Amino acid sequence: MSEPSSTSDAPGASLNFKPKSQNELATLKDDELIAHAVAARGAGRADQFELAVGIFIAGRERMVRAMVGGKVPSHAVDDVVGEVMVSAIESLSRIEGIATGQFVNWLKQIVIFRVADFHKKLEGKPKDEPIGSAGDDGTDDDWLVELVDHGADRSGEVEVLIVFREVLESYGDAHRRAVWLRIQHFPSIEVAETINRGYGTGEIEKDGSIEMTPANVDQIYSRFKKQMRKRLGLGGGS
Repeated sequence: MSEPSSTSDAPGASLNFKPKSQNELATLKDDELIAHAVAARGAGRADQFELAVGIFIAGRERMVRAMVGGKVPSHAVDDVVGEVMVSAIESLSRIEGIATGQFVNWLKQIVIFRVADFHKKLEGKPKDEPIGSAGDDGTDDDWLVELVDHGADRSGEVEVLIVFREVLESYGDAHRRAVWLRIQHFPSIEVAETINRGYGTGEIEKDGSIEMTPANVDQIYSRFKKQMRKRLGLGGGS
């Protein structure tokens, strides 16, 4: 994997950094574990970074397995989950921030791309088991496969994930939630209902509207896909 940057976050970072054993790391709370991983990266300690991130990710395996389980055949779940774990450790060495939530969101994004990659590799092969979830008509996956093609190697994959995160985080809370739900194949009508329940009577749209419609969801999701393609230099991003 790519080595965490050897550039210290602050003068003397490598001198102030205190390595921990696997048993010591296993007793840390999530925020402490991530803080240690970031400190290890700043001190150029790739071994400590990988160990801390590996323990953190292992603690999220159940979540990852649940996300993957509904998207690929049962016999492929273990392989895809393994790919997610490897990709996570490799790519987490490239992102900033120490908040647990940031790392969890990053992990969810990796799941999305690894599942898309699985289906790309499956093209042309007979499906021996139904795949998909409620509201999945199979029409929204092409753009994800296109992004996976763009990030064919690990370096490209990290680039795609970083852009994905930056574009998604440029959205307001309601719109970001709408994109996440659509990526997970929830129908626009269900997404709109979920957003409206979650945000109550607060302002949702820039025009002051207090209700999101399925048409709003479609527009938000379409804009997100176009922005992703444009940022990555792909067609259809105008």
